[in-house]
Order: sequence, then structure tokens, then C-alpha cells
Amino acid sequence: MAARAPAAPERRSAADREVEAFRGALTSPSTERAVRESFDKLKRKTMDDLDAKVEALLRPMLREWLDENLPRVVERMVAAEIDRLTGKG
Repeated sequence: MAARAPAAPERRSAADREVEAFRGALTSPSTERAVRESFDKLKRKTMDDLDAKVEALLRPMLREWLDENLPRVVERMVAAEIDRLTGKG
């Protein structure tokens, strides 16, 4: 069996090398940090706004559910606890 010649190193075109060099110089670390902080700030504000909207939508529904169900739930739980303490349950 004949030995294979070593693979030739991959050749990149001059345009590929220029693009790679340009990408490396697009932003400095401080600019990247500033952009990341700006996006984080925007994300926090958006999430805060979304949280407030969700709360405003859910609050009336939760209040209605509690008004309809909480007395019955509490009564059932208190009765079960009384039964447990008095040995009836």
C-alpha cells in the first residue's frame, strides 16, 4: 500500500483574509461591553413592562377566583383540621 501525501493546507482567498481581519477590528472590548449593557438595560425595561401588563391582566381574574373559591377552600381545610384534632378523620 502506497503512503499518502500529507494534505495540503487549506488556502484562503485574499477576500476571505480581508473579511476575517475586518471582523476582528469591528468593535473594541469597551464598545462590546457598552452595547451588551444597553441591551441588558432594554431587556430589563421590557420585562418590567411585560410583568406589569401581565399583573394588570391577571389581578382581576385572580380576585374573582378567590372571591368565588376561597371561602369554600378555607372552610374545607378548617373542617379537615378540626376532624384531625378531634380524632374524627
